[in-house]
Amino acid sequence: MPVVTVMICCRCDQPIRSGELHERLFRDSMSGPGVTMHRHERCADEPGVVPAPDQAGGPQSYRADDWSGLPPMSPAHALAWGRFLTHVGACGQCNGDDPWSCEAGRVLRRVWRTAARESW
Repeated sequence: MPVVTVMICCRCDQPIRSGELHERLFRDSMSGPGVTMHRHERCADEPGVVPAPDQAGGPQSYRADDWSGLPPMSPAHALAWGRFLTHVGACGQCNGDDPWSCEAGRVLRRVWRTAARESW
């Protein structure tokens, strides 16, 4: 049986199918290795018109050595992110072939995404 790599969109929590356009997002971590996340190029619920890069509401670009342009995390966002990473780092289901099988992972992803939207 072939091994299937499953990618989950960190915005809408839906699968990213093979060949579907997506972005790789890398988050540094001060407490350990960074985390690579994946996001649809455009999620199904996003508006059809996207602002130009580097404009309010548009895609932002940051150099690897300059994170000063990133908006600061709110305490709620930082707490949700920490809880999510702690869980994913220790959960065999979240790191396995079927990440959706872990209810706790789904709840923590939803809480983290909600906190991110509210803080940015």
